[in-house]
Amino acid sequence: MQAGKLRHHLEVQAATETRDAHGGVTRDWRTVDMRWAAVEPLTGRELFEAQQVQGRATIRVRMRPYGDLTPSHRLKFGDRVLNIDSIQNIDERDREMEVLCVEAIEG
Repeated sequence: MQAGKLRHHLEVQAATETRDAHGGVTRDWRTVDMRWAAVEPLTGRELFEAQQVQGRATIRVRMRPYGDLTPSHRLKFGDRVLNIDSIQNIDERDREMEVLCVEAIEG
């Protein structure tokens, strides 16, 4: 993977749950790492093929391997929140990973 393609700065966030005095659970997100990545919207045939597998993937993120990343994490790109659908180790070579995401709709 060429470093020049990794021009977007992302936050990797993990959920933390805390119980309040009434027994309710509150979910908060905390940043666990910062990564450089390539963020690309899927278009045309790529979107069609991704949706066949994932159902609704709309954004592809390419980055160097991050072994702890799972679909329970999310990525924050500026003000945008990207929920992770799938993670692939490209060519199984531990050099590049592709993360298919759906942008969260706030509101």
